[in-house]
Amino acid sequence: MGTRGSGADELRDPADDGASPRDPAGDDGPAGPVAPLGSDRPGDVVGLEVVLRWADGAAEVLERARPVLDRANVFPVPDADTGTNLAATLRAARDAAVASAASDAPSADRVLHAFARGALVGARGSSGVILSEFLRGLAGAAPSSTGSAGTVTDATRLARAIDRGARRAVAAVVDPRPGTMLTAARGAADAALEAAAGGGDLVQTVESARTGASQALRRSVDELDVLRAAGVLDAGAYGFVLLLDALAAALGPDLESAADRVSVGHGTIVLMDSLAVADAPAGSGTSAGTGSDTGARPPGGDDLHGSRTSPDDHERDGRPGECVGHGNREIKSNHTNHGEHHAVDGEFELMCVVRHAVRRTPTQASGDPEGAAAALERPSGSVDSLGVSDGIDGLDVSDALAAVAPALRSGLQQVGDSVVVVGGADHEVADVSGDLHGLWQVHVHTDHPLEALRVLERWDVGPVVVRCLSHQVSAVSTRAAGASAPVGVVACTASPGLVMDLARSGAVVVLRGDGEIERSDLLRAVHETDAEHVVVLPADEQTLAVARTLADLSHPQTTVVDSTSDLHVVAALSAWVVGTTAPSADLAAALAPVVDAVGAVRAVRLDASRPTGVLDGIDRLLSASAAPGPAAGGAATGPDRAPVATDRATDVASSPALTVLTVLVGDLVPGQVVDDLVSRAEHLVPGVEVVVLPSGRRSTALVIGAEQQ
Repeated sequence: MGTRGSGADELRDPADDGASPRDPAGDDGPAGPVAPLGSDRPGDVVGLEVVLRWADGAAEVLERARPVLDRANVFPVPDADTGTNLAATLRAARDAAVASAASDAPSADRVLHAFARGALVGARGSSGVILSEFLRGLAGAAPSSTGSAGTVTDATRLARAIDRGARRAVAAVVDPRPGTMLTAARGAADAALEAAAGGGDLVQTVESARTGASQALRRSVDELDVLRAAGVLDAGAYGFVLLLDALAAALGPDLESAADRVSVGHGTIVLMDSLAVADAPAGSGTSAGTGSDTGARPPGGDDLHGSRTSPDDHERDGRPGECVGHGNREIKSNHTNHGEHHAVDGEFELMCVVRHAVRRTPTQASGDPEGAAAALERPSGSVDSLGVSDGIDGLDVSDALAAVAPALRSGLQQVGDSVVVVGGADHEVADVSGDLHGLWQVHVHTDHPLEALRVLERWDVGPVVVRCLSHQVSAVSTRAAGASAPVGVVACTASPGLVMDLARSGAVVVLRGDGEIERSDLLRAVHETDAEHVVVLPADEQTLAVARTLADLSHPQTTVVDSTSDLHVVAALSAWVVGTTAPSADLAAALAPVVDAVGAVRAVRLDASRPTGVLDGIDRLLSASAAPGPAAGGAATGPDRAPVATDRATDVASSPALTVLTVLVGDLVPGQVVDDLVSRAEHLVPGVEVVVLPSGRRSTALVIGAEQQ
């Protein structure tokens, strides 16, 4: 899914330029206000059963299309995951819709909003994030304001809702590109509006939207140079066409005029086998029946033949490994030049959910967008540890909340590419005080993840998932060559300063945010590895307990290492052989060095605001480490527990086993405290190697690990 470069003017609607921050894409588009799309009153567009059929059908068809979309994924990164990301996003959306339908007094409107919110929270990759914003715009239609002499037809309301979703999707992307999902959404909206304005009924409007999106899909190979070079249609655009196919199928028997495209009896959608266009003879389309004009056509006009496979010329070969190290602590990396990304527009992909709440004040009135954004930028603005800011004088509280997304986009644009920020007011969060809560999904590709994380500091940030994109591209080449898929690794950490090296090792990194890491966060990271077997490395005891609940997964299978601090995770990845392809039966042998490395580390967390306590803590740690080490199999000490031992320096010095002391230092730890700690360690254990790593956390915390080698 493309987000960078030129082409924004072709996609952005001039009517959006002055849109209120209440709705960055504008509540009222060129076609006028939008009536609620989903409810159960007579005459409404869709009922509860239709919404549920759409949710289930969309998830099912995107899962079936996943291999085709993955093979054709070349933009913005050729990492073969557009299908995987869209399928995962719609599974999360479907699950949320089903859960909402099972609640008390479900309605079509409520379930449709749950469908969109589920996509937002569960969005994967830029394609999933953008699709979630389309759904959110479609579901969150503003109340209609028809005059006494006018009515709004079902077709008109649906067309305006599609238009609103398309405009919101474009507004969410910092630099939209033509030839992508955004163009398909715009094509669908324009065609739907034209059909409705011409008197078309609901069926004709849905069909027109599908046709408009399909025509945009056909044009994509000529509109984006990367697609032209690879000879493929855009994967994200095809995913969007399939979303509309699922909507058409959900309407079922009402679509008699579309019998040549959708099986009325079973709602079956027949998929294209490939999105390749080079030398493609006439062939199949996207929907069931004898043929479909949603089939992709190359520039010459012939339909795409379903038997061709997507070319792999764009995929990069893996690069030989090297070690990224701090002192004696090395984490193996699978590429040699972190500055060369080829088709990658940033070394790392960073995704997270951001939450924010705005307090109402007695003086708030209808607002000023510029004032809202400026207030968020002011250092004096009150933002507490829970991501709650005071209301802004002279601004409606919703204006202040709506200014969050533009502020996020502006900040992230300075440090990365493929910036997409979606979301807004979260009506699922009830607040008796009347405060307004917001929820956003953030996506960015960047060479500087620490700078991106600093942009997010003013808000409440959930766990952050970070991947090294060049590793992902190399994995695509490995799979294309027929090699066995490597074992995946999920590495948890509370230290932003470790994120880059952990990701460069090939692990999917889960950085703890302002709250605890939950099962859903680990599940997401496990599936991000796209591996048959995944090793999970927790970084605290709470996450370890959560990780153990993954044992019930049948696919992928998971193995949890008993790592309970950031330094245990570093030790584990130092011992892990990157690219291990051991089958499950041999995985224990492959993990043995990892388990031994974790078992050799005793870790303790100390507070540098109490310097005397730091020295006492290092004395106890080193004395304990002088005793016989723990049996291999896990960390001996959790991050919050100091080991019990004697204080005699002679006992410490007599042990030849202790060779490395690693110190993870918070940003607010005074340098003198670190110097004193190092001096103390060298005095107690002459010849010990002390490795100091910055944690990247604004705290006075010290995590110290004593390692026996």
